[in-house]
Amino acid sequence: MAIRVTSAELLLKGVMNLWWNKAELPGPTEFGVIRGALDLALGEGWRQEWWNDLMQFEERYFRANWLAASTYNKTAEVYDAATQQYFQSLRDGVTGAGQSPTDSAGAERSAYWAQCLTSYSADTWVSGTSYAVGDWVLYAPTNRVYQCHTAHVASGTLTPDATGGNERWGVLTPFQRYVDQDASGQTAIGDPQDVTDSDPRTTAQWRGLVWTTAQNRVYVLEECVRCWVIFRSRRPRLLPTLDTFDAAAGYASGEQIYWDNGGTITGNFYQANASAAAGEDPSDTPGKWDVIEIPEFLEGYLIYTAYAKCLTGDDREDKMAGALAMASGYLDLEADNIYRQQGQTPTVRMRTY
Repeated sequence: MAIRVTSAELLLKGVMNLWWNKAELPGPTEFGVIRGALDLALGEGWRQEWWNDLMQFEERYFRANWLAASTYNKTAEVYDAATQQYFQSLRDGVTGAGQSPTDSAGAERSAYWAQCLTSYSADTWVSGTSYAVGDWVLYAPTNRVYQCHTAHVASGTLTPDATGGNERWGVLTPFQRYVDQDASGQTAIGDPQDVTDSDPRTTAQWRGLVWTTAQNRVYVLEECVRCWVIFRSRRPRLLPTLDTFDAAAGYASGEQIYWDNGGTITGNFYQANASAAAGEDPSDTPGKWDVIEIPEFLEGYLIYTAYAKCLTGDDREDKMAGALAMASGYLDLEADNIYRQQGQTPTVRMRTY
């Protein structure tokens, strides 16, 4: 994230200075306790406000672009950039430019694809009727609407729900406009704040869309081709396995370490993004490690909150109230900077009839 960050070394030493009056890195026993306390504090402070430094604005489409090199099976849904529409596959094994959702004139290739809509209606299927490619029918036994992908005369075997060699139809699935909060290749969405029809960073004419969330998805309940999602970044985790770097150990992707190159550089927490063999530290193989970025504005809050949590198991609970008050004060200062000094407040939307 493009924000000012603090270092793990500063946080660890800050907690140690309050806890044991020693401005030094924690030993093996204290390290795990402080790491766990910092992780809890990070989760709490991260979501206290819609912090400016944690907010992101991203344009999102509801499905991935159709690709000629990909193979699509029944009910697969894609975005057709040429016509700015969404389509669903009617068959298995649809692939290649000749089986794209639309032809060069922008017409639907109805033998392979059907345009995605939120609802469908059609006349009831009737045995003995001649059906052409692109025809729709409502099939009473399943109460579903189907599109014909192969011309035929309907019969008791050539029904809309027939399979194998008798298949002539593809079922039409109502389209849901949603954005996955963990979409592959895109920024993970932490907490959505709003969904708009245009980029609020470039125009004042944006309009908030009606949306909701469920099962790690953001659903847009209005007709639109794309949207902009305003969201809080996903907060980093300091995992229980996080420990100081061991040159004799190998690390799997996702494992975390604390590393300061023997005290010669500022120490930070790192997470492996690929398998690292023994001795492959962030200096030798920087491409295998990512710094776990912790926002600088949370620095004071994290140190005092982590200190308070460390006191819970140290028979010094009498000092907790003061530590938590200090922590809260740091957050209040940051909020004051946003709301009073900068004069920023969330936009209030009004619906009219």
